Amino acid sequence: EAVYLSSMGKSFRNAKPRELLRFGATRGYVKILLKKQNVTHTVTIDIRSNTRKIQVDGCYVKRISSLLRLISVVSFFPDDLYIIKGSPEYRRKFLDRFITNFQPEFVEAFIAYRRILNSRNRLLRSASRNISDLLSVYNEQLVKYGTVIHRYRLSGVKALLPYVSTFFCDVIPDGEEIDIKVNSGVPKNNGENFEDSFRRALVEMYPKDRLYKVTTVGPHRADLTFLLNGKDMRLFASQGQQRAMVLILKLAEALFLAKRSGCSPILLLDDISSELDVKHNRILFSYLTEIGSQLWITTTEKIFEKELKELEVLKVVSGCLVPNNC
Repeated sequence: EAVYLSSMGKSFRNAKPRELLRFGATRGYVKILLKKQNVTHTVTIDIRSNTRKIQVDGCYVKRISSLLRLISVVSFFPDDLYIIKGSPEYRRKFLDRFITNFQPEFVEAFIAYRRILNSRNRLLRSASRNISDLLSVYNEQLVKYGTVIHRYRLSGVKALLPYVSTFFCDVIPDGEEIDIKVNSGVPKNNGENFEDSFRRALVEMYPKDRLYKVTTVGPHRADLTFLLNGKDMRLFASQGQQRAMVLILKLAEALFLAKRSGCSPILLLDDISSELDVKHNRILFSYLTEIGSQLWITTTEKIFEKELKELEVLKVVSGCLVPNNC
């Protein structure tokens, strides 16, 4: 979590600053030394109950995009299995985290969009009837930033798909075809671009939005569809195929980032031994060895000693890390 925090500026658990602190503490501190392309950098994070302040090489970071350009992280957590079979939120988070690693500008648009969306939803919940002028302003802002988000999501899937297809043929060599489609979260008329469709939908859906007091269309309602031979994997793929697909997505993400930046991302693998069988674990580590990433692995089982040649094992004892031979 400390490594992820130093890369993304937030916890993968979406925890608030106070939830990162030890019980009873009012302040915490994270420091990471990073060597990238033979240049050493220092990232420090000062965590208080309601704030976190980030410094890179002694300078405060005002935009998370500056941090993202420095450290790339690919994570594999047990909840990632819900990318295929879970709610749309899991699939959006996967795609957005992937894009964040190579398009830091996406983060700025995403933050602005969420801020405007929250303001619009508060307006929809208000008792006032004279909201049309302010609503029009919010609509245009949502269209502006939502169009950027949608464009980056399309380019993200386009960039990822060739790597997914390559790994898919290796992991599931049965001649089956894989595809990924982006559902924008906005109903689209023939001949209309996303920007015009979103602007029209916000106006047309206003009565429903006002009734439910929430914005019902937009990139925040987007989804991904993973297709196996043209059929939705969420509905028709076996559990083994779904797990293999998540593995493939993570491998594709890591390889893409390594080739794009010329620097392999850090891999964070949390308790995957309980989620992947022996076969898929071996496939995972054979490819990760080729990519050349630094791996951070948490596990309760000794399954990696044969797969990984250079391995340092640490134990957690009473909340502290100690060498395995102690």
